[in-house]
Amino acid sequence: MNERYYYELAEYEFCKRLLRKVRLVVSNTGDVPASDVRLELIVPTKQGVGIMCPSKFPDVPKRRVDRHVVTAIRDLHLRPAFRHAAM
Repeated sequence: MNERYYYELAEYEFCKRLLRKVRLVVSNTGDVPASDVRLELIVPTKQGVGIMCPSKFPDVPKRRVDRHVVTAIRDLHLRPAFRHAAM
């Protein structure tokens, strides 16, 4: 049995009701293909808006847990492979 089930359920419900996922789409309207596109967001402080990494959002809790299964590494952020410019 998951001894922390109700705590995890409360945390999950709190986050689910408080946070909203946002998806951004970037399109290139120019005549030249875009490369190394970078998106910068300016989030005003003291406006009740924040940005959170999706891996920080809690998973749906389970009533039973398998102690033999290794927990997934949720906060592992892998950078894309280094790309060399074509010569």
